Amino acid sequence: MALAASLQTFCHRLGIKTSCISKAMEYHELLQAHTTSLSALRLQGSCKLVICLDLAARNSGITPTMSDVVRLSGMSKKSYTAAYKVVAALLGAEERSSLRELAVQFGCPRVVPQAAYILQRYTKDQCCDIDFGSPMFLCASLLVAARDEKVKIDSNKLRESSGTKKATFDRLVGELQKYAMGSKSSDKKKSSTRKRAGLMDAIDAQIQEDDKAAKRAKHDEENEDVREDEKNGEKADYEEWKKKILEKAVNN
Repeated sequence: MALAASLQTFCHRLGIKTSCISKAMEYHELLQAHTTSLSALRLQGSCKLVICLDLAARNSGITPTMSDVVRLSGMSKKSYTAAYKVVAALLGAEERSSLRELAVQFGCPRVVPQAAYILQRYTKDQCCDIDFGSPMFLCASLLVAARDEKVKIDSNKLRESSGTKKATFDRLVGELQKYAMGSKSSDKKKSSTRKRAGLMDAIDAQIQEDDKAAKRAKHDEENEDVREDEKNGEKADYEEWKKKILEKAVNN
């Protein structure tokens, strides 16, 4: 009863549902069989209980705020993170959420296709044997996709869910961002190129049409000049002929 009461108090402090208590108690009971393995961690007081509750909550799709959990455990953030990973491994309770489950948890399911596409492109370019389905990669790709599509997301909480250091997570986000920008800018570039090509074709066609019109106008003008010259020539010949006739008539 004391155990359940303590867990209930912790639930209230962490702002999570009490439905996680039964699973946390199960984890705590299983953990008693691993006292030798845990001795090196030197877990004191209620720390084991907090970790078990944290595990139960996360595996139920609830992510407690890391700062609150660390404060409640009485450990430093670094020590708590290390202890959490060891306990999760011992209990076989490592989190393994899918990209969609993670997106639903953070309220941004519509960015899943983009996140999956980014991760797929990134994975194809890597030669090393890495588990790209780990929380670190899923969280990073989800954050990049959310930013790319201008969807609000709690980046700090997402980073905490990744289970990795801030510097490592930020570096991975930076790498994945290149793929998001590449996919978007590539499409924009193609679209822009098509637009520019269409515009240049239209301009070129207009120039050719104007050139043809100018040539036609010049040709018509030259023909008009020729006709005018011919007309003037004919008039001059007539005047000359008329003058000769008059002179001949006077002389006679």
